[in-house]
Amino acid sequence: MNGLTRGLRRSLVTGVRSQFFSKNNAFSSEIGKDKSELIYKIQSHRVKPEDQQNYHDLLDEHILNLHNDENLPQTLVGSFQVTFGTEDEVIHIWKYSGGYGALQKSEFNVEANSKYREYREERRKFLRSRQNQILVQFGHMPDPVPRAGNSTYEMRSYKLKSGSIGEWHYNWANIGLKCRSPEEVVTGFFTNAGPLNLVHHLWCYKDLKDREETRSKAWNHPAWATHVRNTTPLIKSFETKLMTPLPWSPLQ
Repeated sequence: MNGLTRGLRRSLVTGVRSQFFSKNNAFSSEIGKDKSELIYKIQSHRVKPEDQQNYHDLLDEHILNLHNDENLPQTLVGSFQVTFGTEDEVIHIWKYSGGYGALQKSEFNVEANSKYREYREERRKFLRSRQNQILVQFGHMPDPVPRAGNSTYEMRSYKLKSGSIGEWHYNWANIGLKCRSPEEVVTGFFTNAGPLNLVHHLWCYKDLKDREETRSKAWNHPAWATHVRNTTPLIKSFETKLMTPLPWSPLQ
């Protein structure tokens, strides 16, 4: 990296930090949707191999009841079986309109309902491990809406260097998303509870071949190489999961 490039990068970082670290605003509200109005949760379930069908049958019976219950201010964004990535893993993404207040109300009302408690107890028998993450939706990312079809989804997860999420947001909002088709991007989040400095991008493709062709086309955009060059130094580690939507998932 020559002196001019380093100087430009320092100017970019300084500008991004001054833009987002305002003394009058919380950092997450500068780059994400308002947490008092909207929050998300990702559930990761590692299912016992011998209980895959039992687990799917149980959720097929109960999960849409949780989605449709008017006493629970939550909606299911999507449920996915990981096909390439961590084996035997199922990912559920929930949306809480009303932010943390809605999340707390949903948790309280689920615990107060004996049928839901029984469902959770039964589900636990089929799991090897589980993890929850609370997430803020990036302001530059679209809202996830139900999709029809038989698609392949990809969740790309990035562990970023501390203090770099603002710069990540700036690059994706101003360069990265302009190089990608609106049809392929579903949404993007960063963690607010759970492992911090973690970013998830959710993408949709027709199939694996379409994924390969679509990602290759991004390099035809003149700004994509600049975007990759700007964001790669921000990453400590990353992984990708290729996923198939489960039958009840609003994202298909």
